[in-house]
Amino acid sequence: MGKLKSFHIELENPSGVYYAGQLVNGRLVVELTGSKKVSELRLVFKGGAEVFWQETYEGTDEGRQVTKVENYTASEPYFNQIVPVYGRGKGMGDQNHLPPGTHFYPFSFQLPPNLPSSFEGGDGHVRYTIRGVMDRASWRKKEKDTKKPFTVIALLDLNLYPNAAGQTENQQSKTVCCLCCKSGPITGKLKVDRIGYVPGDTIHFHSEIQNLSTRVCKSYVRFYMSVIFHSTRKSKSIAREITRVEHPEVQPGDSETWTRETVSVPSLPPSDLVGCRIIDVNYYVELDVDPSGITTELHVPTKVIIGTIPLQRQNQTQYGFSSPGLSAHASSPAQMPSAPPMADSLPRTNMPTPTYSESVFGRTSIKEKGDSEKTRGDMNFAPAYAYYDWSKQS
Repeated sequence: MGKLKSFHIELENPSGVYYAGQLVNGRLVVELTGSKKVSELRLVFKGGAEVFWQETYEGTDEGRQVTKVENYTASEPYFNQIVPVYGRGKGMGDQNHLPPGTHFYPFSFQLPPNLPSSFEGGDGHVRYTIRGVMDRASWRKKEKDTKKPFTVIALLDLNLYPNAAGQTENQQSKTVCCLCCKSGPITGKLKVDRIGYVPGDTIHFHSEIQNLSTRVCKSYVRFYMSVIFHSTRKSKSIAREITRVEHPEVQPGDSETWTRETVSVPSLPPSDLVGCRIIDVNYYVELDVDPSGITTELHVPTKVIIGTIPLQRQNQTQYGFSSPGLSAHASSPAQMPSAPPMADSLPRTNMPTPTYSESVFGRTSIKEKGDSEKTRGDMNFAPAYAYYDWSKQS
């Protein structure tokens, strides 16, 4: 019998990035060194969101101290379609012989509209995959499978958010105690130049710290993602820091002002994960002031929005482009081109064509319950998101 030399899925779009409603074109490739008995070859197109985490509790059981583990889960399917490409499912029966050589099985799958963006977050994900399955003709032999993940991006047009171009600011104060005496307050103020950004943008901020306490205070501004996972019984929040800017300590009675400070927006999923009901994603720029000694930090957060289509006004004023912006051409999935979102398929404007860069958080294992140790394909994956290089214009 022939050896299975190669069994994999190739996508027509090399970036592997698609928008909801687009066609995913590609082919299943089977390479054999000799003839092989095959009952069926099929493709499984799957998209969905899942949440899972565990929490440990100490409790009692019949008077004994025990450790209890609680599982928190939720799932949200978007599609799960099986498409046979050879053998039984094509009316050929169960006893089929694939001859030696390389065989190609092309496919075209229409993504549903209104899908949420791909997201990998440890305790939960929004994931889209294509699985190729080979059922062998003998019941004694297990099926073989290969897996290909791809990215879906949901459009978030900043021009549709009325306040996205406006500034945002916040001010907070706290009083710390020294033994039995209260010292003066610590006050922090943070102002961000606008609310809406896309990956590739630079966030400009201004901050002020007034330290009327008797404590030395460390200070920094951090840009972070806040994620809320919703199980069927409970929700869980985590913060994933993206970057931070640190400044020298603020001595008792002193003030500190930061001007012309910036943080860059790397490749990130858009805010909200619109279309997903079990994972929420938000972004914050936050001033943190940490007094010395035993006390809590002062947090001054300002919420920002990460989109996929830049602000029209922002392109004209900050970067000197006279472009009408992508939003005039493509503000909803139905208006996006039907071809894969490669450079040539996007509307031609004076602003840079986005590239698609892997998430700043890097690759993660996408091994799932249905995968075996012998499952082929890409088992480590990072979604790719639209990124704008403002040093270029098309």
